[in-house]
Amino acid sequence: MRQGSVIAAMLGIALVNGCRSATTSTYVPANSSLAQAPLAAAQAGWEPIIFRQIDELANIANLSRLRTSPLPNDDLEARFWGDAGYFGREGIVVRRNSGTWSGTYIRGASRNTNFKKSAQPLEPPRSGWNAAWRRLVEARVLNLPDASEVGCIVGGRDGIVFVFETNVSGTYRTYHYDNPAFAECGQAKEMLKMIGIINEEFGVKWPTTR
Repeated sequence: MRQGSVIAAMLGIALVNGCRSATTSTYVPANSSLAQAPLAAAQAGWEPIIFRQIDELANIANLSRLRTSPLPNDDLEARFWGDAGYFGREGIVVRRNSGTWSGTYIRGASRNTNFKKSAQPLEPPRSGWNAAWRRLVEARVLNLPDASEVGCIVGGRDGIVFVFETNVSGTYRTYHYDNPAFAECGQAKEMLKMIGIINEEFGVKWPTTR
C-alpha cells in the first residue's frame, strides 16, 4: 500500500483556456519495426500547459518524453499522471520490455511538510501484470478520446486533472479529463473506471475530488 494521498490535477485560468482551445488529442501512428523513427511531436491545444508539470514529474525518474520514444514491436509503455499542484502531483509508469513487465511510482508534490520527491519501483498489480493491463485495455485506455473532442471540459474550478499517455504498437496517444467526477459525459465515467482499476491494482488512493 503506498503512503500518502495520490492526487491528480492542475487547474487555473490559463489551464482552462488552454483546454478549451483544444480540438484533437494527439494521435501519432508510427512504423512498428524495431528501427522506428522517433514519434512525431504533434500536440493538442491543452498539452503545452499541462505537460510543463508532467515533464517535471518525468524528470524525477529520468524519463524521456514518451511521444518521441520509439519502442520495439512488442514493447509498450503507459504513463498515468495526476496533478493538483500543492495538493499533490504523482504518476504511475507501466512498461513491458522484451516481455518483462515493470513499473515506476513517482511523487512530485504534496502538502505534507515531510514530503520528498521520489521515484521508486512499482510493485506488481494485484491481478498480475497481464491481467491488470487487460482490464485497462478493456476499459479503453488505448482509445478513449480527449475531453476536448467530446465537449467534456469542466473547467471553472480548482480540482483534479488526469492525463494518460500510451505508446503501444508504434502509436502514441495522450488525453486528459479535468474533474471527471463532475463531468456529465460518458467518457468521463470511463476515465473514472480506469482510475478505479489503477487504485485496485496498485494499492493507491487516487481521489476524484479534493
